[in-house]
Amino acid sequence: MEFCLIGYVCEISFKKGFDGFVSLLPKTKLIDYYHEKFGFVHMGNYMVVYLNLSQAIISKYLKNE
Repeated sequence: MEFCLIGYVCEISFKKGFDGFVSLLPKTKLIDYYHEKFGFVHMGNYMVVYLNLSQAIISKYLKNE
């Protein structure tokens, strides 16, 4: 099973009542990686995921589906 810290953070976001909303401020070289690997989208200088995408990350990386 591949463990993913981003998946864990998405799960915590749901538990805390934030509907899976996760944001990060990536280094320039990682912007494409976060977009391609996890589906993060730009919101200003930050990159974000929420709801369905966050659930998909949890399923893929934490639930081994």
